[in-house]
Amino acid sequence: MANNKNPEDLNVLYLQATHISSRVSSLTVDDIVKVKRSDNLIWKLYTNNYLHRRVLSYLNHMGFYGVLECGSQVIDNHLITALVERWRRETHTFHFTCGEATVTLQDVSIIWGLTIDGEAVTGVDVSHKVEEWQHICLDMLGFVPESKYLKGGHLSMTALHDHCISNLVNDETSEVDVVKFTRCVALMIIGGIMFPDYQGGSARLIFLQLLRDLDNVKSYSWGSAVLAFLYRELCNATRVEKSTMAGPLYILQIWAWSRIKCVNPDRDGLTLVVPPVDPDALIPVSPYGARWMYGFSYTHSPTHSVRIIRDSLDRMNNNEFNWSVYQKNDIDVKTIIDSYDNKIWRCVCPLICFDIVEMHRPNRVMRQFRRRQSIPGSAVDNDDMHNITRIGHRNTNWRDYHRNSIELWNNRLRYVCKGVRHGRTTQTDEDYFEWYNRITVRSISSAVTAVGFQPQPYNTFVGEFNFQQNFSTPSPFSHQSSFGGRSDMIGQPSGFAGGSTIFTSGYGDFRPFGQTDFQTPYWSNTQSFTNLLNVGHQHVVNDTRPQRNVISPITYPEYSNERIPENIGLRRGTRRRNPPDCGTGSHLYHFNYDDDSAH
Repeated sequence: MANNKNPEDLNVLYLQATHISSRVSSLTVDDIVKVKRSDNLIWKLYTNNYLHRRVLSYLNHMGFYGVLECGSQVIDNHLITALVERWRRETHTFHFTCGEATVTLQDVSIIWGLTIDGEAVTGVDVSHKVEEWQHICLDMLGFVPESKYLKGGHLSMTALHDHCISNLVNDETSEVDVVKFTRCVALMIIGGIMFPDYQGGSARLIFLQLLRDLDNVKSYSWGSAVLAFLYRELCNATRVEKSTMAGPLYILQIWAWSRIKCVNPDRDGLTLVVPPVDPDALIPVSPYGARWMYGFSYTHSPTHSVRIIRDSLDRMNNNEFNWSVYQKNDIDVKTIIDSYDNKIWRCVCPLICFDIVEMHRPNRVMRQFRRRQSIPGSAVDNDDMHNITRIGHRNTNWRDYHRNSIELWNNRLRYVCKGVRHGRTTQTDEDYFEWYNRITVRSISSAVTAVGFQPQPYNTFVGEFNFQQNFSTPSPFSHQSSFGGRSDMIGQPSGFAGGSTIFTSGYGDFRPFGQTDFQTPYWSNTQSFTNLLNVGHQHVVNDTRPQRNVISPITYPEYSNERIPENIGLRRGTRRRNPPDCGTGSHLYHFNYDDDSAH
């Protein structure tokens, strides 16, 4: 952590010692947080058109149909891991180099179209025996699940799916059976997409009490409950001992793709396709998340490599974060804005989902609402709330247990952050970055020595082409520094937060492998690169500055001072023999030289 000049700054990131970023080392640089998912069976029902229009109509009336419209995505465990490393459970925000940012009520309502303005999602956590749960399932879901499918108040997704497949709704199905079928599907959406937990492949039956009256389901604030669940999962995942997480990570991934340019995948046709308006559809305008259903290309953005994504976030500046991602004239955004008073998006209030209570703090991310960011006040201690779980609270009435938080939620419009609308250049108060740079942890990769994203294939052939690198030319990633120098300047333009001037920080040790003048007695891990240039050595090496938005270290012409000779062959390297944990195979490319054309 940076040196703290003000004692009050110690109240910000006071949990760093137990934070996941503190464990990043040369031995754990590629460790990832594995995501548990249980949504496969609900997508089988939806994509195979097993859901009759009568069922979809009910789901739309309940407010859940927009979640299905946004479709399924492949979750990138490596991207999620890099985001978890920057999540702070003290503030409920991501600490990026350009400032704090977070998923807000605005994001949940626009991406999935979930109801925000409503009652807290809570109730009585009654503990039942298996026989009692079977009776409740018969009454509300229309079937009696086998005892092997019931465990600790969870019902297997397999049991729900098999029942739906065996009792598909048609035009002649009675209304009572349609309602029960709809509850089964809604429970699968809740347990598989909105609130997936560590049980894996099961749904929590505690939500059934809120599904009894289908006309009343939309009166609950499902969006705030989803955000509370996401916050809790992110907070838990930041603990050093954690290696898995669950939660509504579709929301998080779409949020990251929409806002962070260095991890944004390319789109077919080079544009983000907005689904057309269909006046005959149940939802004429699909939610914003439906834009991300189409094919992606990762030619210019990293994927399935946590170290590259981590390093990209370490070097992200203010211009690479999209603070104003939602345009009010876009039809899918305008539909949500017009549906209710969107002041709720800027409420500092508790988010509630039964036992879970997490604070929503838009006052720390006002730039996401086109307002000027000032130094936020100290975050309220969340530790006590994080220690409250359903364990040991059998038959608890969470409405009574969290009555103070529920009262704050009910009076949420009293705590709206107004803020000052900023101009294009004045996004923060003058002293914001001086404070932020003092209290935050800006670089995760700097904790790793000689590891990280290293374009070493350049260096393998050092001296062969006799390229002269002018290291005094300003780096594209700094306003006034040379190659080693993203200097730690306070109050830089556009909220820029630089890295260390020590050459070995961030991307690790860039010293070449081959016979070069770099291997001198003057080099040490504490020797700055600028000082090294003063010893009179001539360096023959291609441009080794870190490249942006690429999976491979292939140089972009606009980032390089030297032209790559036309006779150098670029071709895709061989894949790793050991595929990554995600199971999709390696997506890393290598810079290869064609030996025949190199001379």
